[in-house]
Amino acid sequence: MPIATDGVFIPLTTNNPVLAGPVTVGNLTLAPSASLSILGNNLTVNGNLDAGTTIIGGGGTVVLAGTGTLKGVINAPVSVTGTYTLNGATTVTGNVDVAANTLDLSG
Repeated sequence: MPIATDGVFIPLTTNNPVLAGPVTVGNLTLAPSASLSILGNNLTVNGNLDAGTTIIGGGGTVVLAGTGTLKGVINAPVSVTGTYTLNGATTVTGNVDVAANTLDLSG
């Protein structure tokens, strides 16, 4: 399992990874056409998130907790508890909760 400061790269594979519990990482990058299923678990990112083609929610939430950039497709709710800037095409199919934090859409 990665720790909160680890950068994680998910390549295109025939067996896409599925979170078995909540996970916190530093930066997260998904290769084009790769996917990650969070299935009811929270995925916390403390740095940059390049969601590539798809992060599949299934009841979990993607938490953007640090400072970084965001792009890609996220089929899950997103909670911004840090400071983030869009860095390319971004699609979120769940709710986006920014609260009192920062999500810069001008990227």
